[in-house]
Amino acid sequence: MLASFIDFYMMLNSNAMNEVVKTLTIISTIFIPLTFISGVYGMVTIDFSFRIFSQYSKVSLVTISVIFAILYFYYYTIVLYKKQKTSQLGSFLRD
Repeated sequence: MLASFIDFYMMLNSNAMNEVVKTLTIISTIFIPLTFISGVYGMVTIDFSFRIFSQYSKVSLVTISVIFAILYFYYYTIVLYKKQKTSQLGSFLRD
């Protein structure tokens, strides 16, 4: 009986740790490539002349566009799917 309680406690800890690792993986998936890109393009290897559309602004624009595309995809697949499931459940309960 004590062994089953210990197994249950370890399962709860394992599930909580899995959620934390999942969150950290998502965050690192976003920020590790950004850190690499900013490290490579942040090195001062060219002149300091100011150009409105330099190569750095183009890379930044592409990076920001990719981030917004990922967030857009996440919102419309996960969040709206959950809303659709709850609205279907509500219509089932009303019938």
